[in-house]
Amino acid sequence: MCSDTSRTQDTICAFPNCNNRVWQDPDGSYSSYCGTTHRDAAVLSDPAAMCKRCKQRPVYVENGRRHDYCGMRCASNVSSAPTSSALSVVATCSTPGCTKPVFIGPDGSASQWCSQAHRT
Repeated sequence: MCSDTSRTQDTICAFPNCNNRVWQDPDGSYSSYCGTTHRDAAVLSDPAAMCKRCKQRPVYVENGRRHDYCGMRCASNVSSAPTSSALSVVATCSTPGCTKPVFIGPDGSASQWCSQAHRT
C-alpha cells in the first residue's frame, strides 16, 4: 500500500469544529479523524461518506476534499474488482447440458465451469 504523506502528526481532525490532531495508525499512517468517535460520527451524519468499495470505512478527506474511497488500498483495488454490470453478462458452464453461471474467482476472473465437479 502506498503511504500517505499529506497528513502528519500536525494535521487537524476533519470532523467539524474539532481542533484535535489526527490519530496515527499502527502502520504509521494518519487517519482523517482524531479517533473512532469522530470517524463514526462523520459517517452517521452523512451516509454518503462511506467508501464506495468496501462500504465499511469513511472516505478519505484531504484538505477538505472528500475522495471516493477510504484509502489507497480500496482506491487501487477498485479497477480489479468485478462490477455488477460485469457480473450480469456471465457465461454459462462449459459442461454439456449445464446452464449454471461460471465460477467467478476472488480476483474477478471467470472460470469455464460452474464448479470443481464440472471441471474434472
